Amino acid sequence: MRGPYSFEILTMMWTRKELRLTDRLRKDGTESWVEVTRMVKSLDQAAHAQSDEARNPPSFGSIIFLTALLPIIGLIMGAVWLSQPRYRSAGGALLAISVVFMFIWCAILFR
Repeated sequence: MRGPYSFEILTMMWTRKELRLTDRLRKDGTESWVEVTRMVKSLDQAAHAQSDEARNPPSFGSIIFLTALLPIIGLIMGAVWLSQPRYRSAGGALLAISVVFMFIWCAILFR
């Protein structure tokens, strides 16, 4: 016999496999003890709903933006350097690398 627990804690315990079907639990706000076997369906649904949620950090959008922006900057700088005779080889290399990264980026986005 364990408890009282909130439903979120029970769901976390269920996903970590810390609960047995023979355990008796008490949820917050109730006085009666319930076997885990009666809660399996709702615990499974809650566990699947939690696993389907996005796990990206809040700054993930800015990371995506920067990884898309850097090859574009490389293309622009490569074109500028390519027009300068002194930096022509560096400009060509930068253009080639930027194009490769753009192809990789497009392959990841549109697969």
